[in-house]
Amino acid sequence: MRLKFLLPAFMAVLLFACSKKNDDSGSANEEKLTASSWQQTNTTAATSDQKPVATFHANHDFSLNLNSAVSGAGSSSSIGAVITGNWSYDGSDIVISNISVSYKINGTAAANLKAVIDAYAGGLVAFNTFVNAYCNLLQADASGNLTIKGVSSNKVTWAVNQLTSSVLVVASAGVSASFAAK
Repeated sequence: MRLKFLLPAFMAVLLFACSKKNDDSGSANEEKLTASSWQQTNTTAATSDQKPVATFHANHDFSLNLNSAVSGAGSSSSIGAVITGNWSYDGSDIVISNISVSYKINGTAAANLKAVIDAYAGGLVAFNTFVNAYCNLLQADASGNLTIKGVSSNKVTWAVNQLTSSVLVVASAGVSASFAAK
């Protein structure tokens, strides 16, 4: 009689134990993302200060900082942009939403990069070539607004091709970006 009761109870416990996820790799990978800032490595930026840096904060705030020296843009010699938003990670994709961008031209806040683009030798096409050399995930539009490639409805998805404690490789809108933990 006791065996008839214990066997089904044991089976039920075994089924519950097997159905529970013991490996929470999503959480572990989120910890990898938030443990460091990520400096882009596939860039033509000449100095570490100019290389784009992405940060995934534990509270799911996101930022991407771009500081670059501009030649061929009249009197403008440096541009900076900070792209912010919220991020989530499902184990294969990073989704960045609620995206906003702030700009600095020669250290002064600006509404957009229109003045730099208008002064840039070669115009918008040449300016986008310049921006892509620094951070191939970004592009500028004719109004001077910088966006992340692939943005739709103020959201972008980056496919994660590699994530370790020291390397992050993402792809979006036909381009791939490599980052190293900083």
